[in-house]
Amino acid sequence: MALAYDQARTTIDVDGLFRPTAPMRTMVAEIAERHNLAADWLNDGAKGFLPGPDPRPIPVLERENLRVFVASPEYLLAMKLHSGRGGRDLEDAAILTRKLNLRTPRQLLGLLEQHYPAERLQPRHQYLIHDVLGRAFPSSSSDHHRSGHNPGPSL
Repeated sequence: MALAYDQARTTIDVDGLFRPTAPMRTMVAEIAERHNLAADWLNDGAKGFLPGPDPRPIPVLERENLRVFVASPEYLLAMKLHSGRGGRDLEDAAILTRKLNLRTPRQLLGLLEQHYPAERLQPRHQYLIHDVLGRAFPSSSSDHHRSGHNPGPSL
């Protein structure tokens, strides 16, 4: 999130996927020691929560032996909405919602459905979607209710 979509944000670690795993972990440990960083400053702990491969990752650095990509805003937003952890994740989701100019509950639900199978969606996602839209577009948050978009469970 900090690398591509919110440069004002600070973070203590970077979530990522890397291959080959063993050599990368060795290099991460060496960099951590050299720069007095936490051992898990770069970690792959989030890989168990990924909905599958990102269909449109964005390259940010390409060298002979290193390629770095960030998740597409659509993929990252779907992950933030699905996790529904509150706090920073909801603020991140609002930032991404504004960036993508998604303004209706149907658009956000459609994004979730693109990345997660229906059986992994729950009624709470409807409420999260309305919360995120209210954060992303505060001046029009009451419009979501007046326009016939019921935040009630419909999944």
